[in-house]
Amino acid sequence: MITYIYQPLQLGSIRLLELAPGKEEESLRGKLVEHKVSQHAEYVALSYYWGPPTFNRTIHLPDPLPLTETLHHALCRARDKTRTVQIWADAVCIDQTSIAERNSQVLMMGEIYANAVLVFIDLGSSEGDSLTIEKLCNDFKQA
Repeated sequence: MITYIYQPLQLGSIRLLELAPGKEEESLRGKLVEHKVSQHAEYVALSYYWGPPTFNRTIHLPDPLPLTETLHHALCRARDKTRTVQIWADAVCIDQTSIAERNSQVLMMGEIYANAVLVFIDLGSSEGDSLTIEKLCNDFKQA
């Protein structure tokens, strides 16, 4: 499997996943964009159950990045059917092969979650319908 090559981040920056729209059965696609954490951006922070460290799924950025089953499932549930959604998900947005980057990004996680317009929590599979990020954001803006 091809290993995704991350571009280095500037000091005080994070990566956001621009997750392309799609239906649940379609492959995950998107791109990573750099963003200064001190500047306003409308993104959703994704918190999810990590599960077993088995990387048997992928997202195309456009090169493939291996994902765990649980992260793949969370991104499928978070994806909108008609529009691109900006998401921060640690295992995608942080280069997990770089200890220095992981350490610097972990120090910024409080700010990353605080600056998100919404924190989407996925605890794994469930019965029934799930809420999309678009529905949650609309409900949040109306509150």
